[in-house]
Amino acid sequence: MRPGDWSGSIGRHWQNVANPLGRLTNHHLFHPRADYTSPLEKEFRELPENQVQIAEEIHRCIHRHQSPPAKPSRVFMYDCLLKTKGFTYCKQFQGEIFTTPVS
Repeated sequence: MRPGDWSGSIGRHWQNVANPLGRLTNHHLFHPRADYTSPLEKEFRELPENQVQIAEEIHRCIHRHQSPPAKPSRVFMYDCLLKTKGFTYCKQFQGEIFTTPVS
Protein backbone atom coordinates (compact mmCIF):
# COMPACT_ATOMS: atom_id res chain seq x y z
CA MET A 1 0.00 0.00 0.00
CA ARG A 2 1.45 3.39 -1.00
CA PRO A 3 1.36 6.37 1.36
CA GLY A 4 -2.06 7.97 1.14
CA ASP A 5 -3.68 4.83 -0.27
CA TRP A 6 -6.62 4.22 2.06
CA SER A 7 -8.25 1.50 -0.04
CA GLY A 8 -7.47 -1.38 2.35
CA SER A 9 -9.53 -2.37 5.39
CA ILE A 10 -6.98 -0.82 7.75
CA GLY A 11 -7.26 2.46 5.85
CA ARG A 12 -11.04 2.44 6.10
CA HIS A 13 -10.74 1.86 9.85
CA TRP A 14 -8.29 4.72 10.38
CA GLN A 15 -10.39 7.14 8.35
CA ASN A 16 -12.98 6.85 11.10
CA VAL A 17 -10.54 7.61 13.95
CA ALA A 18 -10.25 11.23 15.03
CA ASN A 19 -6.73 12.59 14.42
CA PRO A 20 -5.87 15.30 16.97
CA LEU A 21 -3.37 16.85 14.55
CA GLY A 22 -5.85 17.14 11.70
CA ARG A 23 -5.99 15.49 8.32
CA LEU A 24 -2.88 13.59 7.24
CA THR A 25 -1.21 14.52 3.96
CA ASN A 26 1.77 13.17 2.00
CA HIS A 27 4.84 15.39 2.24
CA HIS A 28 7.42 14.82 -0.49
CA LEU A 29 10.88 15.22 1.01
CA PHE A 30 12.13 16.46 -2.36
CA HIS A 31 10.13 19.54 -3.33
CA PRO A 32 8.82 21.68 -4.96
CA ARG A 33 7.09 19.48 -7.53
CA ALA A 34 7.79 22.03 -10.29
CA ASP A 35 11.53 21.26 -9.97
CA TYR A 36 11.01 17.56 -10.79
CA THR A 37 9.72 17.43 -14.36
CA SER A 38 11.46 14.59 -16.23
CA PRO A 39 10.15 11.01 -15.93
CA LEU A 40 13.27 10.08 -13.91
CA GLU A 41 12.79 13.00 -11.51
CA LYS A 42 9.07 12.30 -11.07
CA GLU A 43 9.66 8.61 -10.38
CA PHE A 44 12.42 9.44 -7.87
CA ARG A 45 10.23 11.99 -6.09
CA GLU A 46 7.37 9.48 -5.84
CA LEU A 47 9.44 6.74 -4.17
CA PRO A 48 7.74 5.76 -0.89
CA GLU A 49 11.05 6.39 0.89
CA ASN A 50 10.88 10.02 -0.24
CA GLN A 51 7.44 10.69 1.28
CA VAL A 52 6.10 10.95 4.81
CA GLN A 53 2.59 11.32 6.12
CA ILE A 54 2.21 14.35 8.34
CA ALA A 55 -0.60 16.52 9.65
CA GLU A 56 -1.85 19.02 7.10
CA GLU A 57 -1.07 22.07 9.28
CA ILE A 58 2.52 20.91 9.86
CA HIS A 59 2.83 20.27 6.12
CA ARG A 60 1.79 23.86 5.38
CA CYS A 61 4.26 25.20 7.96
CA ILE A 62 7.13 23.26 6.41
CA HIS A 63 6.45 24.73 2.97
CA ARG A 64 5.87 28.19 4.39
CA HIS A 65 8.97 28.44 6.59
CA GLN A 66 11.64 26.08 5.26
CA SER A 67 13.68 26.30 2.09
CA PRO A 68 13.40 23.31 -0.24
CA PRO A 69 16.28 20.83 -0.13
CA ALA A 70 18.92 20.95 -2.84
CA LYS A 71 17.91 18.94 -5.88
CA PRO A 72 20.00 15.75 -6.09
CA SER A 73 22.00 14.90 -9.19
CA ARG A 74 20.52 12.71 -11.93
CA VAL A 75 23.08 10.00 -11.14
CA PHE A 76 21.96 9.98 -7.49
CA MET A 77 18.31 9.71 -8.57
CA TYR A 78 19.11 6.84 -10.97
CA ASP A 79 21.07 5.10 -8.23
CA CYS A 80 18.19 5.39 -5.75
CA LEU A 81 15.68 4.09 -8.29
CA LEU A 82 17.88 1.19 -9.29
CA LYS A 83 18.58 0.18 -5.70
CA THR A 84 14.85 -0.01 -5.02
CA LYS A 85 14.58 -2.35 -8.01
CA GLY A 86 17.42 -4.68 -7.00
CA PHE A 87 20.44 -3.11 -8.71
CA THR A 88 23.59 -1.87 -7.00
CA TYR A 89 25.45 0.30 -9.49
CA CYS A 90 24.53 2.93 -12.03
CA LYS A 91 26.70 4.69 -14.61
CA GLN A 92 25.38 7.16 -17.16
CA PHE A 93 27.15 7.08 -20.54
CA GLN A 94 25.91 9.00 -23.58
CA GLY A 95 22.35 8.94 -22.29
CA GLU A 96 22.37 5.19 -21.60
CA ILE A 97 22.19 3.58 -18.18
CA PHE A 98 24.30 0.51 -17.47
CA THR A 99 23.58 -1.51 -14.36
CA THR A 100 24.98 -4.44 -12.43
CA PRO A 101 22.29 -6.65 -10.81
CA VAL A 102 22.61 -7.65 -7.18
CA SER A 103 23.96 -11.21 -6.99
